[in-house]
Parts: sequence; structure tokens; C-alpha cells
Amino acid sequence: MNTEIEEQKAQNQVEQQEPPPQEGAEQGGPQEPGQELVKREPKPPLVTGERGYIVPRDLDEAYRYAVGVVAAGLAPNSYDNDPKKIMLGIVSALEAGLPPMAGLRNIAIINGRPTIWGEAAMGLAAPLIKRIEKREIGSGFDPSAPREDWPDDYGFHVSIWRKGQETPWTGEFTIGDAKKAGIWSKRNSPWITYPKRMLEIRARTFALRDGFSDALMGLFIREEVEDYREDEAESPRTEARRALLTDDTPDEAPEETAPTPDAPEEPQEGEGGGEPEQPGLV
Repeated sequence: MNTEIEEQKAQNQVEQQEPPPQEGAEQGGPQEPGQELVKREPKPPLVTGERGYIVPRDLDEAYRYAVGVVAAGLAPNSYDNDPKKIMLGIVSALEAGLPPMAGLRNIAIINGRPTIWGEAAMGLAAPLIKRIEKREIGSGFDPSAPREDWPDDYGFHVSIWRKGQETPWTGEFTIGDAKKAGIWSKRNSPWITYPKRMLEIRARTFALRDGFSDALMGLFIREEVEDYREDEAESPRTEARRALLTDDTPDEAPEETAPTPDAPEEPQEGEGGGEPEQPGLV
């Protein structure tokens, strides 16, 4: 009899005890009535691809990769330490066939556009290139002359042959072109320190964009986009809008304003027969 009573007491004590916390539940304050315990499943690890570097397989993994780049302090300045921008930079790099970190080092957001350095653009197009030729053009160029005295017709002509094509894609850019674009005298820019190099890059850019757009995957050339004026970088349709606004557009008539009535002039001292008489004084 005593044994049955002791077993009943032990069972009651077990039933009165709180249930153990479920796996994955947060330890802390008491659970509120009606609140369900959510079990958090661990995220799959980022895996290394065939070429030896980590390749995100979806946007979630790309975002996790971007968060790690920000935490490590390795985000280029053009991404503003924003994981969402870095995630899109990683996606752009993968579309172009670049590893994520190499893509972030060579792809930047300039004037709101994804751009790639000129040398990296050549790397993307290299498997499709058969031959490249470049030559200086213009007359009367003296390398020892001051930069301000260089002739406007001096520049570079670049020809790039694509595999399977007999006719090359060409590009040409001169000092006169740079002056028309307003970039020849651009302060604190490579146009001041490396003018010949910039002339060559701009000539090569035209050939790359015309003949190898499939290799660039819609990326702009960074050296070219950095030279855009802010009003041109806002929208590709800026020039079309500007063409609609001609000089023949009549100016708006100024708004007519009602004349302001003049305030009555106060009598000057000594005018109008002296000071007015005070009432009650003789």
C-alpha cells in the first residue's frame, strides 16, 4: 500500500514539472501564451566551385557573401558598404565570368552604372580576339612640347580583329574629341597625368563596345563613364530630351504683378504751415 502511494506521488511530481525546451528555441524569458516555438534550421555552408573559389548558388548565398565582404572591410568605395549593392556586383561578376572578389575589384558603380576597368574588359574579350593593332595619328606632334601645345588631331587609332571575322572593329579618339567632350582639361584626372594613355584607352573602348558587347555582358567601360558629365549620366535619354528643347522655344511671359501703391509721404518739418495745432490750445 505504501509503495503504491509513493509511486502516485512521484508521478504527480513528474506531471507538475515544466516541459523541457524544444531544440532550436531561444533560451531566455518565459514563453508567452499562444507563442509558438520556431525551430531554426542551419543554413547550408557556402561551397567551393570547380575553379577553387566560393561561388554563390542563389541570391541568398550572394547576400551572405556580401555581408561577409562588408564585415571584413573589403568592399570597394563605390558600393558604399551596402550589402545589396555588393550582392548585385557579385551577380554582375558571375554573369561576366569573373570570380566574386575579382569582380568586385574590377566592377564599380559609377554614375549609377555598373562599369568595368578597361584592362579587365580586355580580359573578358581576350578569348574572342585574333589580333590588335594600334597607331598614333595626327601631324606635327612633338612629345617634348608642353601638353597645352599638342595638336588637336593627335590621338590613337585602334583596330581589333575578332576570331572568324576578316574586317576589324576600329576606334579612334583625338585631343579634339577630348576637348569637345570637356575632359581634356579635367582637373585631378588621368587626362592631366596620363593623357596619351587615356587617348589610347578611349579609342580601344569604341572598338570593344562595338565588336565585343557579348563578352562585356552589358558592362560599361569605367574610364569612359567617369568622364560623363552628371547631367549626361542621369539618363540615356538626356540627349533626346535636350534635342526637343530648341532655342526657338518661346520664353515664358513674366508674371504681371500689381503695382504697389505708394505710401503717403509724411510732411516734412517746416512744411504745411508749421506744426499742427493742439486741440484746446489758443
